[in-house]
Amino acid sequence: MSTLKVDTIQHSGGTTGLTIDSSGRVLTPARPAFQVHSPTATGNNSVVYWQTDVVASTHFNKSNGKFTAPISGVYHFFWQLLSNENNAWVVSEIRKNGTAIVHNQQYNHSGEVAGLATHGSVLLSLSASDYVEIYSDASTYANINTGTNSFFGGYLVG
Repeated sequence: MSTLKVDTIQHSGGTTGLTIDSSGRVLTPARPAFQVHSPTATGNNSVVYWQTDVVASTHFNKSNGKFTAPISGVYHFFWQLLSNENNAWVVSEIRKNGTAIVHNQQYNHSGEVAGLATHGSVLLSLSASDYVEIYSDASTYANINTGTNSFFGGYLVG
Protein backbone atom coordinates (compact mmCIF):
# COMPACT_ATOMS: atom_id res chain seq x y z
CA MET A 1 0.00 0.00 0.00
CA SER A 2 1.22 3.49 -0.88
CA THR A 3 0.57 6.61 1.13
CA LEU A 4 0.60 10.06 -0.40
CA LYS A 5 1.28 12.74 2.22
CA VAL A 6 0.53 16.19 0.88
CA ASP A 7 -1.47 19.22 1.98
CA THR A 8 -2.20 20.63 -1.47
CA ILE A 9 -2.55 19.25 -4.98
CA GLN A 10 -1.95 21.75 -7.75
CA HIS A 11 -2.08 21.78 -11.53
CA SER A 12 1.31 22.32 -13.20
CA GLY A 13 0.11 25.86 -13.96
CA GLY A 14 -0.18 26.58 -10.22
CA THR A 15 -3.96 26.37 -9.75
CA THR A 16 -4.86 24.61 -6.49
CA GLY A 17 -7.28 21.77 -7.15
CA LEU A 18 -7.40 20.15 -3.71
CA THR A 19 -6.45 21.08 -0.17
CA ILE A 20 -6.53 18.71 2.80
CA ASP A 21 -6.31 20.15 6.32
CA SER A 22 -4.81 18.38 9.36
CA SER A 23 -8.21 16.89 10.27
CA GLY A 24 -8.65 15.35 6.82
CA ARG A 25 -11.25 17.84 5.56
CA VAL A 26 -11.02 18.28 1.80
CA LEU A 27 -11.53 21.57 -0.02
CA THR A 28 -11.91 21.87 -3.78
CA PRO A 29 -11.70 25.63 -4.39
CA ALA A 30 -11.90 25.40 -8.18
CA ARG A 31 -15.23 23.48 -8.12
CA PRO A 32 -17.79 25.26 -10.33
CA ALA A 33 -20.61 26.55 -8.12
CA PHE A 34 -23.08 29.45 -8.03
CA GLN A 35 -26.18 30.73 -6.25
CA VAL A 36 -28.09 33.80 -7.38
CA HIS A 37 -31.39 35.47 -6.51
CA SER A 38 -33.74 38.28 -7.53
CA PRO A 39 -34.56 37.58 -11.18
CA THR A 40 -36.69 39.72 -13.44
CA ALA A 41 -39.15 37.63 -15.41
CA THR A 42 -42.79 37.75 -16.27
CA GLY A 43 -44.48 34.74 -17.84
CA ASN A 44 -43.07 32.89 -20.81
CA ASN A 45 -39.43 33.88 -20.35
CA SER A 46 -36.03 32.53 -19.59
CA VAL A 47 -35.30 33.92 -16.15
CA VAL A 48 -32.50 36.49 -16.32
CA TYR A 49 -30.89 39.45 -14.53
CA TRP A 50 -29.99 37.53 -11.41
CA GLN A 51 -28.20 39.18 -8.50
CA THR A 52 -25.25 37.42 -6.90
CA ASP A 53 -26.19 35.65 -3.69
CA VAL A 54 -23.75 33.33 -1.97
CA VAL A 55 -21.31 32.77 -4.79
CA ALA A 56 -21.17 33.37 -8.50
CA SER A 57 -19.08 31.21 -10.78
CA THR A 58 -17.61 32.76 -13.89
CA HIS A 59 -19.56 30.04 -15.70
CA PHE A 60 -22.92 31.63 -14.79
CA ASN A 61 -23.94 34.49 -17.05
CA LYS A 62 -26.23 36.91 -15.18
CA SER A 63 -27.22 38.74 -18.38
CA ASN A 64 -28.80 35.65 -19.98
CA GLY A 65 -29.42 33.47 -16.89
CA LYS A 66 -27.42 30.50 -18.21
CA PHE A 67 -24.86 28.30 -16.48
CA THR A 68 -22.40 26.76 -18.95
CA ALA A 69 -20.58 23.63 -17.77
CA PRO A 70 -16.81 24.15 -17.90
CA ILE A 71 -16.14 20.40 -17.69
CA SER A 72 -18.14 17.21 -18.16
CA GLY A 73 -19.64 15.70 -15.02
CA VAL A 74 -22.69 15.37 -12.80
CA TYR A 75 -24.11 18.66 -11.53
CA HIS A 76 -26.72 19.39 -8.86
CA PHE A 77 -29.13 22.28 -9.56
CA PHE A 78 -31.87 23.77 -7.36
CA TRP A 79 -34.31 26.65 -7.87
CA GLN A 80 -37.44 28.39 -6.64
CA LEU A 81 -39.63 31.00 -8.29
CA LEU A 82 -42.17 32.86 -6.17
CA SER A 83 -45.21 34.86 -7.24
CA ASN A 84 -47.51 36.73 -4.87
CA GLU A 85 -50.54 36.82 -7.14
CA ASN A 86 -54.13 35.72 -6.46
CA ASN A 87 -56.00 33.43 -8.88
CA ALA A 88 -52.92 32.72 -10.99
CA TRP A 89 -50.63 29.90 -12.13
CA VAL A 90 -46.86 29.74 -12.39
CA VAL A 91 -44.63 27.20 -14.14
CA SER A 92 -40.90 26.68 -13.74
CA GLU A 93 -38.66 24.46 -15.81
CA ILE A 94 -35.00 23.68 -15.79
CA ARG A 95 -33.75 23.41 -19.34
CA LYS A 96 -30.60 21.75 -20.66
CA ASN A 97 -29.48 23.18 -24.00
CA GLY A 98 -32.99 24.62 -24.48
CA THR A 99 -34.89 21.37 -23.73
CA ALA A 100 -37.11 21.08 -20.64
CA ILE A 101 -35.83 18.47 -18.18
CA VAL A 102 -38.03 19.07 -15.10
CA HIS A 103 -41.37 20.93 -15.18
CA ASN A 104 -43.29 22.22 -12.14
CA GLN A 105 -46.60 24.07 -11.97
CA GLN A 106 -48.52 25.70 -9.12
CA TYR A 107 -52.01 27.21 -9.16
CA ASN A 108 -53.44 29.71 -6.67
CA HIS A 109 -57.25 29.54 -6.48
CA SER A 110 -59.45 32.61 -6.32
CA GLY A 111 -59.56 34.11 -2.85
CA GLU A 112 -56.27 32.63 -1.68
CA VAL A 113 -53.69 35.21 -0.68
CA ALA A 114 -50.68 32.95 -0.19
CA GLY A 115 -47.91 33.19 -2.74
CA LEU A 116 -47.11 30.60 -5.35
CA ALA A 117 -43.76 28.85 -5.09
CA THR A 118 -42.60 26.52 -7.82
CA HIS A 119 -39.30 24.82 -7.12
CA GLY A 120 -37.14 21.83 -7.86
CA SER A 121 -33.85 20.05 -7.47
CA VAL A 122 -32.16 17.78 -9.99
CA LEU A 123 -28.92 15.98 -10.81
CA LEU A 124 -27.91 16.37 -14.46
CA SER A 125 -25.11 14.82 -16.45
CA LEU A 126 -23.57 17.61 -18.51
CA SER A 127 -20.86 17.65 -21.13
CA ALA A 128 -18.44 20.57 -21.28
CA SER A 129 -20.23 23.55 -22.91
CA ASP A 130 -23.77 22.27 -22.19
CA TYR A 131 -25.88 25.03 -20.65
CA VAL A 132 -28.67 25.04 -18.10
CA GLU A 133 -31.27 27.75 -17.46
CA ILE A 134 -34.51 28.31 -15.57
CA TYR A 135 -37.58 29.07 -17.65
CA SER A 136 -40.85 30.49 -16.36
CA ASP A 137 -44.35 30.77 -17.66
CA ALA A 138 -47.25 32.36 -15.85
CA SER A 139 -50.81 33.50 -16.26
CA THR A 140 -51.33 37.10 -17.26
CA TYR A 141 -51.90 37.97 -13.59
CA ALA A 142 -48.69 36.47 -12.25
CA ASN A 143 -45.27 38.04 -12.08
CA ILE A 144 -42.17 36.37 -10.69
CA ASN A 145 -41.10 37.88 -7.37
CA THR A 146 -37.84 39.74 -7.89
CA GLY A 147 -36.78 39.45 -4.24
CA THR A 148 -34.54 36.92 -2.59
CA ASN A 149 -37.38 34.35 -2.39
CA SER A 150 -36.69 33.47 -6.03
CA PHE A 151 -33.30 31.79 -6.49
CA PHE A 152 -31.22 29.45 -8.66
CA GLY A 153 -28.03 27.58 -7.84
CA GLY A 154 -25.86 24.65 -8.76
CA TYR A 155 -22.51 22.98 -8.42
CA LEU A 156 -20.37 20.18 -9.81
CA VAL A 157 -20.82 16.96 -7.85
CA GLY A 158 -18.13 15.06 -9.70
